[in-house]
Amino acid sequence: MLLTVPGTVCSLKMLSGDEVVGKFVKKDAGNYVINRPLICVLTPQGMALTQWMLTADINQDFSIPESVVLNMSQTRKEIADEYVRTTTGIRPAGGGLLTP
Repeated sequence: MLLTVPGTVCSLKMLSGDEVVGKFVKKDAGNYVINRPLICVLTPQGMALTQWMLTADINQDFSIPESVVLNMSQTRKEIADEYVRTTTGIRPAGGGLLTP
């Protein structure tokens, strides 16, 4: 499964209803370790990605207990490309789905 590969952009559906997008780091002791987690939000211009924890330093790994995760999967390519653009400033080739 691709989600076991560190660096894979993944999507997690949380019990809270949030949809978190981030880079998979590892799974250990009942936790998913995710780097630079962002959430999908709806804006008047369309869907966008924003920081998951607004007061936290985004440039770190976050440990998320698997007990609060409903589902986890590989992120769609268009969303993963926007995630890369948002977190690194690098725009992958191809069109975008999200509002910058």
